[in-house]
Amino acid sequence: MPRGVCHFGHLSLSFGSQLCPVPSLCQKTPFLKLRLGKEITKLRKAKDISQDDLAVDCNMERSYLAEFEEGKANPSLKVLCKIAYGLKIQISQLFVNV
Repeated sequence: MPRGVCHFGHLSLSFGSQLCPVPSLCQKTPFLKLRLGKEITKLRKAKDISQDDLAVDCNMERSYLAEFEEGKANPSLKVLCKIAYGLKIQISQLFVNV
């Protein structure tokens, strides 16, 4: 049986047209990335922090941070922890409105 990787990064055997063991989650991934990115942007702006300053505090490139804010990249748990630390919030606050 062919193997594949879904949008969420799950590796599984293909069963018909479905590659992922949790396809309903994977179909929502682009929407969730966008909502998370908007929440990061909202929290950053509420604290009057520029992308440049937050990127420095998070020890990452500004363009990398911008990809998350625009919903173009999947941040890892490590990256989310860095962003929460840079915003001086608990990581759970990133998901309150997502």
